[in-house]
Amino acid sequence: MGLKSMKKTRVIPCIGLVVLAWATGGLSGCGSSAPSTSLSGGDGGTVADAGDVGTQDGKAPDAASDAKADTTSVDVAPQLHCKDPLVDCPKPKACEQAVCRADGGCGVQPVAAGTVCDDQDQCTKDEHCNGTGKCKGTVLNCDDGNECTSDGCSPQQGCTHANWQKPCSQTGPCMPYACKAGICQAAGGSPCDDGNPCTTELCDPKVGCQYNVIAMGPCDDGNPCTQGDVCKFGVCKGKGKQDCDDGNPCTTDTCDLAGDCTHIDAAIGCNDGDPCTTVDTCVAGNCKGISKACDDSDPCTVDQCDPVTGVCMSSPAVDGTVCTSKSSCVVDAVCTAGICQGQPGPCDDGNACTSDSCGGNGCDYVSLPDTTTCTDDGTCTASASCQAGSCTAIAKVCLDENPCTTDACDLTSGECVHPAAADGTPCGEGQACSAGTCQ
Repeated sequence: MGLKSMKKTRVIPCIGLVVLAWATGGLSGCGSSAPSTSLSGGDGGTVADAGDVGTQDGKAPDAASDAKADTTSVDVAPQLHCKDPLVDCPKPKACEQAVCRADGGCGVQPVAAGTVCDDQDQCTKDEHCNGTGKCKGTVLNCDDGNECTSDGCSPQQGCTHANWQKPCSQTGPCMPYACKAGICQAAGGSPCDDGNPCTTELCDPKVGCQYNVIAMGPCDDGNPCTQGDVCKFGVCKGKGKQDCDDGNPCTTDTCDLAGDCTHIDAAIGCNDGDPCTTVDTCVAGNCKGISKACDDSDPCTVDQCDPVTGVCMSSPAVDGTVCTSKSSCVVDAVCTAGICQGQPGPCDDGNACTSDSCGGNGCDYVSLPDTTTCTDDGTCTASASCQAGSCTAIAKVCLDENPCTTDACDLTSGECVHPAAADGTPCGEGQACSAGTCQ
Protein backbone atom coordinates (compact mmCIF):
# COMPACT_ATOMS: atom_id res chain seq x y z
CA MET A 1 0.00 0.00 0.00
CA GLY A 2 1.60 3.31 -1.00
CA LEU A 3 2.04 6.34 1.26
CA LYS A 4 0.17 9.59 0.74
CA SER A 5 2.09 12.58 -0.55
CA MET A 6 3.46 14.81 2.16
CA LYS A 7 1.45 17.86 0.90
CA LYS A 8 -1.77 18.07 -1.08
CA THR A 9 -3.15 20.76 -3.38
CA ARG A 10 -6.49 21.88 -2.06
CA VAL A 11 -8.98 24.67 -2.76
CA ILE A 12 -10.11 26.70 0.23
CA PRO A 13 -12.92 29.29 0.00
CA CYS A 14 -11.95 32.56 1.66
CA ILE A 15 -14.50 35.42 1.89
CA GLY A 16 -16.16 34.40 -1.34
CA LEU A 17 -12.80 33.90 -3.06
CA VAL A 18 -11.27 30.64 -4.16
CA VAL A 19 -7.68 30.54 -3.01
CA LEU A 20 -5.23 27.92 -4.22
CA ALA A 21 -2.92 26.60 -1.49
CA TRP A 22 0.34 25.35 -2.86
CA ALA A 23 2.76 22.68 -1.58
CA THR A 24 4.75 25.03 0.63
CA GLY A 25 2.02 25.26 3.26
CA GLY A 26 -0.78 27.48 1.95
CA LEU A 27 -1.44 31.16 1.95
CA SER A 28 -0.98 33.07 5.20
CA GLY A 29 -4.23 33.70 7.02
CA CYS A 30 -6.48 31.41 4.99
CA GLY A 31 -6.71 27.75 6.14
CA SER A 32 -3.37 25.95 6.29
CA SER A 33 -2.85 22.34 7.30
CA ALA A 34 -1.56 21.42 10.76
CA PRO A 35 0.25 18.21 11.77
CA SER A 36 -1.78 15.79 13.87
CA THR A 37 -1.71 12.34 15.38
CA SER A 38 -4.05 9.60 14.10
CA LEU A 39 -4.80 5.99 15.07
CA SER A 40 -2.52 3.47 13.32
CA GLY A 41 -3.45 0.04 12.00
CA GLY A 42 -6.98 -1.40 11.98
CA ASP A 43 -9.57 -1.68 9.23
CA GLY A 44 -10.63 1.17 6.95
CA GLY A 45 -13.69 3.19 7.77
CA THR A 46 -12.57 4.74 11.07
CA VAL A 47 -12.57 8.55 10.94
CA ALA A 48 -9.62 10.53 12.31
CA ASP A 49 -9.28 14.32 12.50
CA ALA A 50 -6.30 16.59 12.99
CA GLY A 51 -5.73 20.29 13.35
CA ASP A 52 -9.22 20.54 14.89
CA VAL A 53 -10.22 23.72 16.71
CA GLY A 54 -10.65 23.01 20.39
CA THR A 55 -8.78 19.67 20.42
CA GLN A 56 -6.32 18.79 23.18
CA ASP A 57 -3.41 16.32 23.01
CA GLY A 58 -4.50 15.20 19.55
CA LYS A 59 -7.93 13.96 20.76
CA ALA A 60 -10.94 14.79 18.60
CA PRO A 61 -13.80 16.71 20.25
CA ASP A 62 -16.97 14.82 20.85
CA ALA A 63 -20.17 15.09 18.85
CA ALA A 64 -21.56 17.68 21.23
CA SER A 65 -18.57 19.93 20.53
CA ASP A 66 -19.07 19.51 16.78
CA ALA A 67 -22.73 20.45 17.13
CA LYS A 68 -21.81 23.63 19.01
CA ALA A 69 -19.13 24.82 16.51
CA ASP A 70 -19.53 28.54 15.77
CA THR A 71 -19.94 29.26 12.05
CA THR A 72 -19.74 33.05 12.57
CA SER A 73 -16.50 35.01 12.68
CA VAL A 74 -14.45 34.99 15.85
CA ASP A 75 -11.86 37.55 16.94
CA VAL A 76 -8.36 36.03 16.67
CA ALA A 77 -6.15 39.13 16.65
CA PRO A 78 -6.31 42.53 18.30
CA GLN A 79 -5.58 44.54 15.09
CA LEU A 80 -8.51 46.67 13.86
CA HIS A 81 -7.20 47.53 10.38
CA CYS A 82 -8.20 44.39 8.46
CA LYS A 83 -8.74 45.03 4.78
CA ASP A 84 -7.37 41.88 3.14
CA PRO A 85 -7.67 38.84 5.46
CA LEU A 86 -5.05 36.96 3.44
CA VAL A 87 -2.51 39.68 4.22
CA ASP A 88 -3.63 41.35 7.44
CA CYS A 89 -4.84 38.39 9.51
CA PRO A 90 -2.92 35.52 11.20
CA LYS A 91 -2.82 32.20 9.38
CA PRO A 92 -5.88 30.15 10.49
CA LYS A 93 -6.08 26.39 11.09
CA ALA A 94 -7.04 23.76 8.53
CA CYS A 95 -10.71 24.02 7.48
CA GLU A 96 -10.91 27.63 8.70
CA GLN A 97 -10.64 30.88 6.73
CA ALA A 98 -9.72 34.36 7.91
CA VAL A 99 -12.29 37.14 7.56
CA CYS A 100 -12.39 40.87 8.25
CA ARG A 101 -15.06 41.85 10.76
CA ALA A 102 -17.22 44.92 10.55
CA ASP A 103 -15.19 46.60 13.29
CA GLY A 104 -11.97 46.09 11.31
CA GLY A 105 -10.71 43.19 13.41
CA CYS A 106 -9.70 39.73 12.18
CA GLY A 107 -11.90 36.67 12.65
CA VAL A 108 -12.18 33.09 11.40
CA GLN A 109 -15.04 30.97 10.08
CA PRO A 110 -15.28 27.34 8.92
CA VAL A 111 -14.87 26.60 5.22
CA ALA A 112 -17.64 24.75 3.40
CA ALA A 113 -18.23 21.08 4.20
CA GLY A 114 -16.64 18.73 1.65
CA THR A 115 -13.68 21.02 0.97
CA VAL A 116 -10.57 18.90 0.43
CA CYS A 117 -8.03 19.29 3.22
CA ASP A 118 -4.84 17.68 4.51
CA ASP A 119 -4.55 16.57 8.18
CA GLN A 120 -0.82 15.86 7.73
CA ASP A 121 -1.41 12.31 9.04
CA GLN A 122 -0.09 9.55 6.74
CA CYS A 123 -2.42 7.07 8.46
CA THR A 124 -5.62 8.63 7.04
CA LYS A 125 -6.98 9.17 3.53
CA ASP A 126 -9.75 11.10 1.72
CA GLU A 127 -9.70 14.05 4.15
CA HIS A 128 -12.49 16.66 3.84
CA CYS A 129 -13.62 19.57 5.96
CA ASN A 130 -16.79 18.76 7.87
CA GLY A 131 -18.25 22.28 7.86
CA THR A 132 -17.42 22.96 11.55
CA GLY A 133 -13.75 23.78 11.08
CA LYS A 134 -12.42 20.23 11.34
CA CYS A 135 -10.44 18.16 8.83
CA LYS A 136 -11.53 14.52 8.93
CA GLY A 137 -10.30 11.43 7.06
CA THR A 138 -10.66 7.63 6.96
CA VAL A 139 -8.06 5.50 8.79
CA LEU A 140 -5.92 3.39 6.48
CA ASN A 141 -6.13 -0.41 6.59
CA CYS A 142 -2.48 -1.50 6.91
CA ASP A 143 -3.06 -5.26 6.94
CA ASP A 144 -0.79 -6.72 4.23
CA GLY A 145 -2.15 -10.27 4.69
CA ASN A 146 1.33 -11.58 5.56
CA GLU A 147 1.52 -13.67 8.76
CA CYS A 148 5.26 -12.98 8.94
CA THR A 149 4.90 -9.22 9.42
CA SER A 150 3.57 -7.06 12.25
CA ASP A 151 1.42 -4.35 10.67
CA GLY A 152 1.15 -0.85 12.09
CA CYS A 153 0.99 2.80 11.02
CA SER A 154 3.17 5.86 11.69
CA PRO A 155 1.64 9.34 11.30
CA GLN A 156 4.89 10.43 9.61
CA GLN A 157 5.55 7.33 7.44
CA GLY A 158 2.17 5.68 6.94
CA CYS A 159 1.76 1.88 7.02
CA THR A 160 4.65 -0.12 8.50
CA HIS A 161 5.32 -3.87 8.28
CA ALA A 162 7.94 -5.21 10.72
CA ASN A 163 9.20 -8.76 10.18
CA TRP A 164 8.23 -11.42 12.78
CA GLN A 165 10.60 -14.13 13.99
CA LYS A 166 8.18 -16.98 14.82
CA PRO A 167 6.83 -20.30 13.52
CA CYS A 168 4.37 -19.96 10.65
CA SER A 169 1.49 -21.95 9.26
CA GLN A 170 3.06 -23.42 6.13
CA THR A 171 3.97 -27.11 6.49
CA GLY A 172 5.86 -29.74 4.56
CA PRO A 173 6.82 -33.38 5.07
CA CYS A 174 9.30 -33.73 7.97
CA MET A 175 10.33 -30.07 7.83
CA PRO A 176 9.29 -27.26 10.19
CA TYR A 177 8.59 -23.78 8.78
CA ALA A 178 9.25 -20.38 10.37
CA CYS A 179 9.13 -16.70 9.46
CA LYS A 180 12.44 -15.39 8.17
CA ALA A 181 12.98 -11.96 6.55
CA GLY A 182 9.18 -11.60 6.36
CA ILE A 183 8.69 -14.87 4.44
CA CYS A 184 7.37 -18.22 5.72
CA GLN A 185 10.07 -20.71 4.75
CA ALA A 186 11.65 -24.04 5.76
CA ALA A 187 13.50 -23.65 9.06
CA GLY A 188 16.26 -26.19 8.23
CA GLY A 189 18.05 -28.45 10.73
CA SER A 190 17.38 -32.14 11.28
CA PRO A 191 13.97 -32.76 9.74
CA CYS A 192 12.59 -35.14 12.35
CA ASP A 193 14.81 -34.68 15.40
CA ASP A 194 12.56 -34.86 18.50
CA GLY A 195 15.45 -34.29 20.91
CA ASN A 196 14.87 -37.69 22.54
CA PRO A 197 18.01 -39.86 22.74
CA CYS A 198 15.80 -42.92 23.23
CA THR A 199 14.12 -42.78 19.82
CA THR A 200 15.32 -43.23 16.23
CA GLU A 201 13.91 -40.93 13.58
CA LEU A 202 13.24 -41.30 9.86
CA CYS A 203 11.35 -39.22 7.31
CA ASP A 204 8.68 -40.84 5.14
CA PRO A 205 7.92 -38.44 2.26
CA LYS A 206 4.31 -39.65 2.20
CA VAL A 207 3.40 -39.60 5.91
CA GLY A 208 6.15 -37.45 7.44
CA CYS A 209 8.38 -38.18 10.47
CA GLN A 210 8.41 -41.66 11.97
CA TYR A 211 9.89 -42.53 15.40
CA ASN A 212 11.00 -45.89 16.81
CA VAL A 213 11.46 -46.39 20.56
CA ILE A 214 14.82 -47.67 21.87
CA ALA A 215 13.82 -50.14 24.58
CA MET A 216 17.22 -50.42 26.32
CA GLY A 217 20.62 -48.80 25.93
CA PRO A 218 22.88 -46.07 27.30
CA CYS A 219 21.87 -42.45 26.87
CA ASP A 220 22.34 -38.99 28.31
CA ASP A 221 19.35 -37.40 30.04
CA GLY A 222 21.03 -34.00 29.96
CA ASN A 223 21.22 -33.82 33.75
CA PRO A 224 24.86 -33.66 34.94
CA CYS A 225 23.76 -34.68 38.45
CA THR A 226 22.58 -38.15 37.44
CA GLN A 227 24.69 -41.22 36.73
CA GLY A 228 24.25 -44.45 34.75
CA ASP A 229 21.66 -43.01 32.34
CA VAL A 230 19.84 -45.68 30.28
CA CYS A 231 16.88 -45.77 27.89
CA LYS A 232 13.79 -47.47 29.24
CA PHE A 233 10.77 -47.71 26.95
CA GLY A 234 11.71 -44.57 25.10
CA VAL A 235 12.60 -42.48 28.16
CA CYS A 236 16.17 -41.67 29.26
CA LYS A 237 16.57 -41.97 33.03
CA GLY A 238 19.53 -41.85 35.39
CA LYS A 239 20.05 -44.73 37.81
CA GLY A 240 21.35 -42.60 40.63
CA LYS A 241 22.30 -39.07 41.66
CA GLN A 242 25.78 -37.77 42.29
CA ASP A 243 26.77 -38.15 45.95
CA CYS A 244 27.36 -34.63 47.32
CA ASP A 245 27.11 -35.47 51.04
CA ASP A 246 30.08 -33.86 52.85
CA GLY A 247 29.20 -35.48 56.17
CA ASN A 248 28.59 -32.09 57.78
CA PRO A 249 25.11 -31.81 59.34
CA CYS A 250 25.39 -28.02 59.15
CA THR A 251 25.45 -27.74 55.35
CA THR A 252 22.80 -28.26 52.68
CA ASP A 253 24.42 -30.36 49.96
CA THR A 254 23.19 -30.09 46.35
CA CYS A 255 24.36 -30.63 42.78
CA ASP A 256 24.23 -27.55 40.53
CA LEU A 257 23.45 -27.33 36.82
CA ALA A 258 27.13 -27.73 35.98
CA GLY A 259 27.27 -31.03 37.87
CA ASP A 260 29.34 -29.57 40.73
CA CYS A 261 28.53 -30.19 44.39
CA THR A 262 27.66 -27.15 46.50
CA HIS A 263 27.56 -26.94 50.28
CA ILE A 264 25.57 -24.06 51.79
CA ASP A 265 25.65 -23.32 55.54
CA ALA A 266 22.36 -24.16 57.23
CA ALA A 267 21.00 -22.53 60.41
CA ILE A 268 19.38 -25.61 61.95
CA GLY A 269 19.57 -27.79 65.03
CA CYS A 270 22.26 -30.47 65.07
CA ASN A 271 24.18 -32.92 67.27
CA ASP A 272 27.84 -32.19 67.95
CA GLY A 273 28.38 -35.68 69.40
CA ASP A 274 29.35 -34.33 72.83
CA PRO A 275 27.07 -35.65 75.61
CA CYS A 276 28.21 -32.79 77.85
CA THR A 277 26.62 -30.05 75.66
CA THR A 278 23.00 -29.06 75.17
CA VAL A 279 21.02 -27.00 72.62
CA ASP A 280 23.38 -27.89 69.76
CA THR A 281 22.95 -25.46 66.82
CA CYS A 282 24.66 -24.91 63.47
CA VAL A 283 26.69 -21.68 63.40
CA ALA A 284 28.67 -20.73 60.27
CA GLY A 285 28.71 -24.33 59.11
CA ASN A 286 29.83 -25.76 62.46
CA CYS A 287 27.76 -27.60 65.06
CA LYS A 288 28.20 -26.03 68.50
CA GLY A 289 26.47 -26.66 71.82
CA ILE A 290 26.29 -25.04 75.29
CA SER A 291 28.25 -26.80 78.03
CA LYS A 292 26.00 -28.63 80.49
CA ALA A 293 25.78 -26.92 83.93
CA CYS A 294 26.98 -29.33 86.66
CA ASP A 295 27.49 -26.89 89.57
CA ASP A 296 25.82 -28.27 92.75
CA SER A 297 26.49 -24.99 94.66
CA ASP A 298 28.61 -26.87 97.23
CA PRO A 299 31.97 -25.09 97.69
CA CYS A 300 33.61 -28.28 98.94
CA THR A 301 32.95 -30.43 95.83
CA VAL A 302 34.59 -30.50 92.39
CA ASP A 303 31.81 -30.78 89.74
CA GLN A 304 32.25 -32.07 86.18
CA CYS A 305 30.41 -33.81 83.33
CA ASP A 306 31.28 -37.41 82.45
CA PRO A 307 32.40 -37.18 78.76
CA VAL A 308 31.15 -40.73 78.12
CA THR A 309 27.73 -40.71 79.77
CA GLY A 310 27.04 -36.97 79.95
CA VAL A 311 26.09 -37.36 83.64
CA CYS A 312 27.19 -34.69 86.14
CA MET A 313 29.58 -35.98 88.86
CA SER A 314 30.93 -34.46 92.10
CA SER A 315 34.02 -35.33 94.15
CA PRO A 316 35.29 -33.82 97.49
CA ALA A 317 37.54 -30.82 97.23
CA VAL A 318 41.04 -30.94 98.75
CA ASP A 319 40.99 -30.55 102.57
CA GLY A 320 41.90 -27.02 103.64
CA THR A 321 40.30 -25.42 100.61
CA VAL A 322 38.89 -22.08 101.76
CA CYS A 323 35.12 -22.02 101.57
CA THR A 324 32.11 -20.00 102.61
CA SER A 325 29.88 -21.71 105.15
CA LYS A 326 26.15 -21.75 104.69
CA SER A 327 26.00 -20.38 108.26
CA SER A 328 26.54 -16.65 108.20
CA CYS A 329 28.10 -16.63 111.67
CA VAL A 330 30.83 -19.20 111.00
CA VAL A 331 34.30 -17.71 110.46
CA ASP A 332 37.61 -19.11 109.12
CA ALA A 333 35.79 -21.88 107.22
CA VAL A 334 37.72 -24.53 105.20
CA CYS A 335 36.74 -27.78 103.48
CA THR A 336 37.22 -30.96 105.52
CA ALA A 337 36.23 -34.28 103.92
CA GLY A 338 33.98 -32.40 101.51
CA ILE A 339 32.26 -30.38 104.25
CA CYS A 340 32.70 -26.64 104.83
CA GLN A 341 33.49 -26.14 108.54
CA GLY A 342 34.74 -23.22 110.68
CA GLN A 343 34.61 -21.49 114.08
CA PRO A 344 31.41 -20.05 115.57
CA GLY A 345 31.36 -16.29 115.47
CA PRO A 346 29.71 -13.82 117.93
CA CYS A 347 25.90 -13.72 117.96
CA ASP A 348 24.94 -11.07 120.61
CA ASP A 349 21.57 -9.45 119.88
CA GLY A 350 21.81 -7.15 122.96
CA ASN A 351 18.70 -8.73 124.52
CA ALA A 352 19.17 -9.95 128.13
CA CYS A 353 16.17 -12.27 127.76
CA THR A 354 17.55 -14.44 124.89
CA SER A 355 20.17 -17.16 124.75
CA ASP A 356 22.50 -16.39 121.77
CA SER A 357 24.46 -19.05 119.79
CA CYS A 358 25.91 -19.72 116.28
CA GLY A 359 24.02 -22.52 114.44
CA GLY A 360 24.20 -24.23 111.09
CA ASN A 361 22.07 -21.61 109.39
CA GLY A 362 23.39 -18.56 111.24
CA CYS A 363 22.83 -17.04 114.67
CA ASP A 364 20.09 -18.56 116.82
CA TYR A 365 18.26 -16.46 119.46
CA VAL A 366 16.19 -18.47 122.01
CA SER A 367 13.97 -16.71 124.60
CA LEU A 368 14.80 -17.35 128.32
CA PRO A 369 12.05 -18.69 130.61
CA ASP A 370 9.60 -16.14 131.98
CA THR A 371 10.37 -14.73 135.50
CA THR A 372 14.12 -14.97 134.77
CA THR A 373 15.64 -11.97 136.55
CA CYS A 374 17.04 -9.32 134.24
CA THR A 375 18.31 -5.76 134.41
CA ASP A 376 16.68 -3.00 132.49
CA ASP A 377 19.20 -0.29 133.58
CA GLY A 378 16.40 1.97 134.94
CA THR A 379 17.15 4.05 138.12
CA CYS A 380 13.51 3.98 139.25
CA THR A 381 13.02 0.22 138.77
CA ALA A 382 12.15 -1.83 141.82
CA SER A 383 12.71 -5.18 140.05
CA ALA A 384 12.77 -6.70 136.48
CA SER A 385 12.09 -10.15 134.96
CA CYS A 386 11.91 -11.71 131.48
CA GLN A 387 8.48 -11.98 129.87
CA ALA A 388 8.18 -13.61 126.36
CA GLY A 389 11.79 -12.82 125.58
CA SER A 390 11.69 -9.20 126.75
CA CYS A 391 12.92 -7.67 130.03
CA THR A 392 9.88 -6.24 131.89
CA ALA A 393 10.50 -3.79 134.85
CA ILE A 394 8.37 -3.07 138.00
CA ALA A 395 8.54 0.64 138.97
CA LYS A 396 9.63 1.78 142.46
CA VAL A 397 6.69 2.91 144.77
CA CYS A 398 7.25 6.32 146.44
CA LEU A 399 3.91 7.00 148.30
CA ASP A 400 4.26 8.83 151.74
CA GLU A 401 0.45 8.96 152.40
CA ASN A 402 0.64 12.78 152.89
CA PRO A 403 -2.06 14.50 150.86
CA CYS A 404 -0.08 17.72 150.88
CA THR A 405 2.98 16.30 148.98
CA THR A 406 3.55 15.17 145.40
CA ASP A 407 5.19 11.71 145.36
CA ALA A 408 7.71 10.77 142.58
CA CYS A 409 10.99 8.97 141.83
CA ASP A 410 13.95 11.08 140.79
CA LEU A 411 15.16 9.59 137.45
CA THR A 412 18.69 10.84 138.06
CA SER A 413 19.28 9.60 141.62
CA GLY A 414 16.65 6.86 141.77
CA GLU A 415 15.46 8.21 145.12
CA CYS A 416 11.88 8.96 146.15
CA VAL A 417 11.08 12.70 146.49
CA HIS A 418 8.03 14.37 148.08
CA PRO A 419 7.84 18.09 147.29
CA ALA A 420 5.08 20.07 149.15
CA ALA A 421 1.85 20.73 147.35
CA ALA A 422 0.80 24.32 146.77
CA ASP A 423 -0.63 26.13 149.80
CA GLY A 424 -4.41 26.14 149.78
CA THR A 425 -4.64 22.77 148.11
CA PRO A 426 -7.74 21.05 149.63
CA CYS A 427 -6.69 18.11 151.75
CA GLY A 428 -9.72 17.23 153.89
CA GLU A 429 -13.12 18.43 154.93
CA GLY A 430 -12.70 22.13 155.70
CA GLN A 431 -8.90 21.76 155.56
CA ALA A 432 -6.17 23.02 153.26
CA CYS A 433 -2.46 22.45 152.76
CA SER A 434 0.04 24.91 154.25
CA ALA A 435 3.80 24.36 154.00
CA GLY A 436 3.22 20.67 153.26
CA THR A 437 0.87 20.11 156.15
CA CYS A 438 -2.88 19.60 156.05
CA GLN A 439 -4.52 22.17 158.46
